[in-house]
Amino acid sequence: MSNNIPGAPILPFSQTLDISALAAAFRDKSASYKYLWMRAILRVVERGELANSAAPMTLLAGHMLDIAKYPLRRFHLSLGWHGHDKMNDALRDLEDAEDWQELKGAWFEQSIAARHSDIPKHVYGRLVEFAPYRLLTPFFGDQLKGLGAKAKQRKIIQLADQRFNSRRPPLYRFSKDGAGVEMHPAWAAYLRDNMEI
Repeated sequence: MSNNIPGAPILPFSQTLDISALAAAFRDKSASYKYLWMRAILRVVERGELANSAAPMTLLAGHMLDIAKYPLRRFHLSLGWHGHDKMNDALRDLEDAEDWQELKGAWFEQSIAARHSDIPKHVYGRLVEFAPYRLLTPFFGDQLKGLGAKAKQRKIIQLADQRFNSRRPPLYRFSKDGAGVEMHPAWAAYLRDNMEI
């Protein structure tokens, strides 16, 4: 059995996790941020880069850039509708930043994630401004209706923390300082077990 949301990917069923909420997060395909954010999460889970189930947002942003670099630079692909997806701008800003000049023109993975703590704030901020929150939106449904972007983000932070130890936890919650995310152990196990899918 799996989720049955039209347009959402089919993911393996779980008795304890809200798989339909995760699948629903990928219905909107106007920008690549959520997909790249999720790929970054999968990478840290697969590579064992979670420290006590937590990952710094800078590390996840670094993986987003690593993942996007090849299709953007080698094939000059657009990862979203014009004006909606700023991944190429973020990568260009990083390449132009001091101490990142060696990235310019190179389309192979340069392990940006390995130097994640050095990513300039304006580049990092662009990557984590919406994706970490938008990915969790379907977990909280009606409780977010009618809220503006900033109020919605604050509510998502609050609800993720409140429900982290509930029967149906969200994928992750945010660290107290807002600098990282803590994966729920059951979700980390689910992702590891279903990595191929």
